[in-house]
Amino acid sequence: MNERDEQEALRRHLSKLGKKGGPIGGKARMASLTGTERTALATKAAAARWGKKSRKKATKRKPNGVK
Repeated sequence: MNERDEQEALRRHLSKLGKKGGPIGGKARMASLTGTERTALATKAAAARWGKKSRKKATKRKPNGVK
């Protein structure tokens, strides 16, 4: 088995492990938090989502044919 095959086998194995524990982990974490802690996390997440500013600058474009 060459190095590339070993890396691919390791990647597949770790992927299976992540799929097994990932869905359970979030539920278990939320179950262990208090209501106040969950509220704080939700507030922080909302601020991160809605606080982002667009990186793209808005430019005013003129319709075709207008100078």
